[in-house]
Amino acid sequence: MSVVDPNLNPHFNPYASRAEMNAAFKRHYGGKPETSAAIIMSLVR
Repeated sequence: MSVVDPNLNPHFNPYASRAEMNAAFKRHYGGKPETSAAIIMSLVR
C-alpha cells in the first residue's frame, strides 16, 4: 500500500481493531465518501 498517511493506512496501526480504524477515519475525515476521497488524493500525490 502506497498510502503514507497513518490515519488512512491500517498497516501503520497494526493493533487497532476494525472498529477503531473506522472511528479514526470518521474522526479525521468525516465519513465514507470523505475517507475514500482522501485515500484517492493520497494515491495521486
